[in-house]
Amino acid sequence: SGNIVGIAGITKDITEHKRAREEVQSNRNLLNSVFQSIQDGISVLDTDLTIREVNHTMEKWYRHAMPVVGKKCYEVYQNCPKPCDFCPSLEALEKKTACSRVVPLTKGDKHAGWLELYSYPLIDDETGKVNGVVEFVRDITDRKQAEAVIEKSLEEKNVLLSEIHHRVKNNMAVISSMLALQTEFGNQIKKPEALLQDLQTRIMSMAWVHELVYETKNFAEIQSDLLLKRLAEYLKNTYKSKDKEISMQVRSDEVMLNMNNSVPLTLLIAEVLTNAWKHAFTGRTKGQIDLILEKQKKGFRLLISDDGVGVADLDKLNRPESFGYTIIHGLANQLRGKLTLSRPDKGGLRIEALFTD
Repeated sequence: SGNIVGIAGITKDITEHKRAREEVQSNRNLLNSVFQSIQDGISVLDTDLTIREVNHTMEKWYRHAMPVVGKKCYEVYQNCPKPCDFCPSLEALEKKTACSRVVPLTKGDKHAGWLELYSYPLIDDETGKVNGVVEFVRDITDRKQAEAVIEKSLEEKNVLLSEIHHRVKNNMAVISSMLALQTEFGNQIKKPEALLQDLQTRIMSMAWVHELVYETKNFAEIQSDLLLKRLAEYLKNTYKSKDKEISMQVRSDEVMLNMNNSVPLTLLIAEVLTNAWKHAFTGRTKGQIDLILEKQKKGFRLLISDDGVGVADLDKLNRPESFGYTIIHGLANQLRGKLTLSRPDKGGLRIEALFTD
């Protein structure tokens, strides 16, 4: 009898399996590309801080010959025999939660910037066991420098704000003192509107100082020429008369006035010019007022003169009985200036003040 030999063949369609493997590999390649392209340094560590994997950015932070996989992170990063005291990865492993630190970046013994370390534990969802930790490292030197600039700017603005409050308080005190002093000369007041106009002039004189500070963005000094020209123009428009032709010439060297003396100096000049406009040309139709500020080797010299009717008794102005000249002498003393009153050859009144501080 003959034997029958049979061959059994089994075939299996592995198309789906192959497609699944290719998809898994494609996903791995994609994840690896993402992992390597992230600008933050990333390393995956075991529970004993042995490095499993790092991206290219993280390799830059390690101070050890490549490859670093299989070595302890503290050995290749800080070259220390034990983990660093500030290690957020140890804390993340212990507390099973994300932890972070900001630490200085050094090169040798020199400070070279700042690093932000952020560690996230790898926890098994089913068992709750910690299988490792992912550590992120970011160079935040630029951010810290920007924060330092902002903090410095805020500090400067706080100082500036305090200074502004101080100056406003001083200005209010000056106005209050003027009003109090004015009451002592109440018997000289003939028209309330004249009093209000003079008070407005004094307040506006202080306002010009602060307006120039705002315009020039210089909170420490003011250009004298800008201040004097603006003040002179304001007084000319305020006190000009249709039946008088009074001209005013202003000349100033490049003198920078600090904020401590700019307000009292402006008030002094405004007071002298106001008296000239109101009293120097009584009975006349024409006149000239000169305002000069000259830089000296030490300090500066102020000169205000007019060709008006003059003053019969100069000694009386040196022992003032009027409100205006009381203020003038008081402001000159406040500025520690030497005030001199004289009669020019052409007539009128000449007031010179020398400030050496």
